[in-house]
Amino acid sequence: MTVIPVFLERGSTLVFFAVAALLVATLTALSADAARRAGLGRSGLVRAPATVAVFLACWFGLALVTKDSLPLLAQELQLPLALAVGFGPMLAAAAILFSSRSLRAVNGAMPGAWLVWAQSYRMAGFLFLFPFLAYGVIPAAFAIPAALGDMITGALALPVGRAVARGGPQAAKWAVGDRVAREPARVCSAGDPPALPRSAAGNPGARLLTAESGGEFPSGARPRAGARDDLIDGDRQCLPMSCVE
Repeated sequence: MTVIPVFLERGSTLVFFAVAALLVATLTALSADAARRAGLGRSGLVRAPATVAVFLACWFGLALVTKDSLPLLAQELQLPLALAVGFGPMLAAAAILFSSRSLRAVNGAMPGAWLVWAQSYRMAGFLFLFPFLAYGVIPAAFAIPAALGDMITGALALPVGRAVARGGPQAAKWAVGDRVAREPARVCSAGDPPALPRSAAGNPGARLLTAESGGEFPSGARPRAGARDDLIDGDRQCLPMSCVE
């Protein structure tokens, strides 16, 4: 296995952390605008986006800490802990949504196209191929389908979001085409993220890469009901006000 150059290692790590920070900031901003559209009072305009920002930031930090801690735990505890971190916050988000009238109002005011467009960040999935696959940090059986699935989703986010925003039969066609195009890659990369080679254990970008693939900011939740939103049975960020199963 070739040692990954330092500048590529540092660069890929920067991209991953920057994308994660921008994602939290973007979804917080969208939530703030949706709160304004929902006609919330002054306190609600602050609390709703603040809830989103704190929730996603804590989830992201928890995922990173868990990924680094898993190798230190007994084998039988690793899968339950990973599932708890991946899906526990999603269930908590649904509970928060149903318990808060203001968040339900924001959820109703959130255009589905916004959250489809937010999936553009997944174009960063090319890093699965280079440098991590190219330098043997992660195996091809995981890297190739994961990269294809993410890049297809990111590339189609803008046209699918535009179709959803316009409504009509074209939206359904784009949504189905997006799902069909990336589902084989999703199936092929399903399962637990691969264990990193010993030589890659100190690579934060690689750790973040596999952590993201293992459930961090999970996608695939069913959108809330709506005339246009139910056309997309795909990737929406699981926020307290934007994701209901």
